[in-house]
Amino acid sequence: MQRRLAAILAADIVGYSRLMGADEQKTLSELQDMRSSIIAPVSAVHDGKVVKFMGDGWLIEFDSAVNAVNCAMNIQDKLVDHPSFRLRMGIHAGDVIHQNDDVFGDAVNVAARLEARATPSGILISDAAYASLDGTLTPSFDDGGEIELKNIVRPVRVWSRVLNATSTSAPTPAPAISQAGIPRLTLTPVACSDTRPELQELADGLTGDLDTYLGTLQWIEAGATGQQSTISAYNLRATLRTRQDRLRLEARLTNPEGQQIWAEKFDGDLGDSFDWQDETVEKITSQIVGLLLEIEMHRLSAIPDDELTAEQAFLQGLMTNIDVSENNFQNSIRYQLKAIDLEPQFSEAYGELIAVGLSATTMGFPSLAPLLKNLPIWAEAARQVPNKTPLLELSLALESFFRDRDVLALRNTVAVALRRAPFNLRLLIFSGWSYVWMGEGHLALECFAKFRRLGRFHPYNLICDGGAATADLLMGNDEAAIHAAQSGLKVSTSYVTLYRVLAAAHALQGDMDQAQDAMQHVMELSPHESLKNWSARSYYGMLMIETRYYRGLELAGMPPGR
Repeated sequence: MQRRLAAILAADIVGYSRLMGADEQKTLSELQDMRSSIIAPVSAVHDGKVVKFMGDGWLIEFDSAVNAVNCAMNIQDKLVDHPSFRLRMGIHAGDVIHQNDDVFGDAVNVAARLEARATPSGILISDAAYASLDGTLTPSFDDGGEIELKNIVRPVRVWSRVLNATSTSAPTPAPAISQAGIPRLTLTPVACSDTRPELQELADGLTGDLDTYLGTLQWIEAGATGQQSTISAYNLRATLRTRQDRLRLEARLTNPEGQQIWAEKFDGDLGDSFDWQDETVEKITSQIVGLLLEIEMHRLSAIPDDELTAEQAFLQGLMTNIDVSENNFQNSIRYQLKAIDLEPQFSEAYGELIAVGLSATTMGFPSLAPLLKNLPIWAEAARQVPNKTPLLELSLALESFFRDRDVLALRNTVAVALRRAPFNLRLLIFSGWSYVWMGEGHLALECFAKFRRLGRFHPYNLICDGGAATADLLMGNDEAAIHAAQSGLKVSTSYVTLYRVLAAAHALQGDMDQAQDAMQHVMELSPHESLKNWSARSYYGMLMIETRYYRGLELAGMPPGR
């Protein structure tokens, strides 16, 4: 009998007996749907193993409290609009013992007691679990003090996340334009007739990865569902077939009219299932994203600009802003301005407009300077918009920060934004960069690390590399900064931030040949760049001349400017 340290998530359906008494068949059908489209795949994505199912609840084991909490929050957010089910959840990190297909121990006992004390749709975690969380998760939890738990000797300090109509912890709902303007993609959970546990876990893992990575796209609303959608949507359906230890995943994509527009088969071996899963999900995701982007951009490009609706202009702006080129920044701004002109209270469009405008400002694109002088005007108009999205709140705080350098105000806004939308990848990127500009590199790297875990195939991985490289450079981690910058350059050689970091990091290490080579690329991409221009638009929690970044650029030969 061997003990091990683990984090246990205990979950229970609120009012299960009442639901069964009212409509047993409907409840069981919805329970199976929830298990196949949410519980199992989300647990698999966060490396959780369902160790016990009690009919109306689950025990899920994780190697870390971070994974357990991410999983719990993700599941509760996906269930926020569920017509029937609400869950209570409890999490504790401690010893567990496996025996006869069951699990026992301190972690199980405390997690179960916490689940019983949690509010419907809420999560209650022990202080032992909370102590392991990073800065992207802690803002979502409130200190619940010490409480007595049945059959637990000592009081336990707890932290709670409550989801209800008035709670600021509640996840931000999907944009109101979703059904009217943004195309939908439904993912049917991967089916597998092989009953071996490892094959069922593999099918759940494939479903979870596809749901996670496709769900990060801004310009399409994607998600797994075990039921037939009544809304017109693209549909991705996959079946895992086996012959002994040979694997074959057959996947097909249909358009909203039900016509097949893509199909592929992926073969592998059970002994190499983890690598095969990663490679297969990457291939499916990249192929589908490219195809859908092409189809949707072609559809919108056929509409004259003066006939676009506000939703269509917003969507065009999202799809246009997929890299860091000067032309794409300009077009994205143009489309969001059109969306706002058509719908003056369009919170999502204002959020994108100001976020893109701030990004373009920090990049120093000369041709956009006249347009970007309007940023204060856009921000003032946006402050009058009701029901602001977390991205808009953060963008407005950043616009103020670049003027008054109020670190406390920006730090508080980042915490509130992460509390409202902890899995919004665009928000994670801007939160990470906010911490970079506040000079808090370790918190920035936590945001970028979470982005990488959840957004492996997101187009903003390039921006993530730039942020991580900058944070590492400011913290003195020159080798890590160089590695992150080189990773980004494998994707794009036009992102000047990466070359700036390389120039500074190599110079600070005394490698002047590589520093000057990187600086040559900087000046080719940005001929008017100088220390004066760069420091005027950059701020990292202190005066530019005091930063390692500035010293590195100076050593690498960046012109001083006038």
